[in-house]
Amino acid sequence: MKKPPAWLFVNLADAFGGHEVMMLRWMQELEKQKLARVVLLCIKGTRLASLAREFCVVKEVELPPIQKSRPQRARALATVVFALATLRLRYRPALAVIAEGCLMAQEHSLNGARKVGLKTLLYVPLTASFAEMGFSDAVEMDQETRQRYAKWPDKWVVLTEGQAKELREWTHCQQPILVLPNTVAQRIADRPLRDQAAPHAPAQPCKVLILGRIDFFQKGIDQVLQHLSQHPEDAGGCRISIIGEGRDTPKVNEALAKHPHLKDIITVRPWADSEEAIAEHDVLLLPSRFEGVPLVMLEAMAMQRPVIATRLPGTQPYLMDEALSEVGDMSALFANLRAVASNPERYQAQAQANRRMFEQHASPAAFAQAVLKISKQLA
Repeated sequence: MKKPPAWLFVNLADAFGGHEVMMLRWMQELEKQKLARVVLLCIKGTRLASLAREFCVVKEVELPPIQKSRPQRARALATVVFALATLRLRYRPALAVIAEGCLMAQEHSLNGARKVGLKTLLYVPLTASFAEMGFSDAVEMDQETRQRYAKWPDKWVVLTEGQAKELREWTHCQQPILVLPNTVAQRIADRPLRDQAAPHAPAQPCKVLILGRIDFFQKGIDQVLQHLSQHPEDAGGCRISIIGEGRDTPKVNEALAKHPHLKDIITVRPWADSEEAIAEHDVLLLPSRFEGVPLVMLEAMAMQRPVIATRLPGTQPYLMDEALSEVGDMSALFANLRAVASNPERYQAQAQANRRMFEQHASPAAFAQAVLKISKQLA
């Protein structure tokens, strides 16, 4: 029997987030279906290294924090090139999957893979331009991406067809763009549903969840706080829990202190297990300015909860139109929330539609088929 080809995955981020979770699931599915022998290059001592070691070959490197100075970037690139060259000689991978949280986050990884002659596949969850993501030097970064970086990969992998369109429109890249949707842990997909779609009791306030990294700009939390400080009635009696951690947590607390009436609507709690947090709440709220395909959205859909969100390439393919509003339109966002919180029939309809969409497009079974499809496209 012919041995499957080796695939080299490269993720040199210190942090561990949703993109790393999805990369691990992709790697595991390749091994499970015997579509590839997986080798991972990652930072020494990271959670990613620990988890991946259970099922694939892991090569760890030590990489100092990379600044923008030319000598530091050159040293990082040299370290990566040496590691990639060693792995290429030993395993002869058919391709290198470079996983980035957003474009240019790991320039040394993609450039290093090119320099040692590897066929490269850039796997990225955020396809918005730097201008859309609010970077201070967005004009220069967008220009650099279009003129140089977007020409480097042999192929791309994104999470939805909408993201593929978004990426091509602003980068003008010419390479093929493949789609690999996200999925959730099997235990969440298998969770019993008999009590998952019961809305809140009429006498009780609807419990709304904002879950994840507390980033004012990306997650739109600043807009939620500003809108409700001026229009508290738009919450419609709902109680909103902001659960998570991040650099902007103090800003949330400052807003609550500045506008004491917000404390009747909003509470802030440290990070909790997403499955437990979703189970405790009735509705998930995603007011983000930009996203990939949020894992918490898919988890809420799997657990048959309504999701109220902004219209983005990563949310629109999954949610009913009446659950979506334009980025920044807080009046429309809260109108959608009040409608689903106050109407049991609409609540049930959105909850059940979310579960059906999850089963068709984001379940572990659907993900397994997507991995098989993309493997054939890359063969």
